[in-house]
Amino acid sequence: ANTFVELKLGTIWLYAQEFARALKPGGYAVVDYIDPTTPAGWQHLVTEGPAMASVYTFHAPDTIDSVFQHAGLRIEKRHQVGKSTFVVARRA
Repeated sequence: ANTFVELKLGTIWLYAQEFARALKPGGYAVVDYIDPTTPAGWQHLVTEGPAMASVYTFHAPDTIDSVFQHAGLRIEKRHQVGKSTFVVARRA
């Protein structure tokens, strides 16, 4: 929790590739990120973004989905908890 909220997209791509390599078939990876297309994510960008620009990153869900899918993982579900969007990806 709260690791991917600070990572650049290129680093998330490296993690996704490693998850796909290391997970057993059917294994899950669960990560969270800040989605600015959600009300809570947008509010976090507006209120905390300027002061925390060097810390937080913001990614749209279709971008995160694409990164995981291209690494060989299938998106199973996602849910919102506060500012964080949790995504569950599964290795085929």
